[in-house]
Amino acid sequence: MGCVYFMKRANEDVFRISSTDDLEERTRSHSTTDPWLTLYKAIDTEEYKDCETFLHRYFEGRRVRGEYFRFAPEEFEDVIAAAGSFLSQFVPMEKAAKQLGGQQNEPRVVNPSDREREIYRELREVREQEFRLMMRRELLENELKVVIGTAAGLLGIASWKSHKQRTFDHAKFKVENPSMFRDYLCEKLKRRLLLVYE
Repeated sequence: MGCVYFMKRANEDVFRISSTDDLEERTRSHSTTDPWLTLYKAIDTEEYKDCETFLHRYFEGRRVRGEYFRFAPEEFEDVIAAAGSFLSQFVPMEKAAKQLGGQQNEPRVVNPSDREREIYRELREVREQEFRLMMRRELLENELKVVIGTAAGLLGIASWKSHKQRTFDHAKFKVENPSMFRDYLCEKLKRRLLLVYE
């Protein structure tokens, strides 16, 4: 068991959102690295790392640097509510779906209720919105990249630096070592959710 914890900077509306399996030790280390931080709230959970990642992504627009986010005190209840919803709704449903996703399906088909029909309609709308937002995001990112050009970044806004990356040449290995390639193949049962369009 660990926790997601929130530390507040003195005289600022800035909070550090982090996670640990030893809150006492982390609080002690923060008091030496940043003495202006004090423990504001902690949420005990086994999914502390996932919850931290969720909060960092969910409140990306409030990030000021690293693990530091700006919230007015009255907004902080929204942060706690988002963490609670993630832990009580999203995590259990994701675990159940993953567990079912690795099982062999039966040939039967279930009749939907009004609730499932509503989920279906909402899911289609969300997928459409998601695509539009992804396209908008890519356009905005590309605009910044074009402005940066061959420079290393845009002062105070973004960096776009070159780096070397090693990748495994899957296709070449398959051609040059076909028997070894087959030896390392493994079969895994997976299910894919496909929506039916009328």
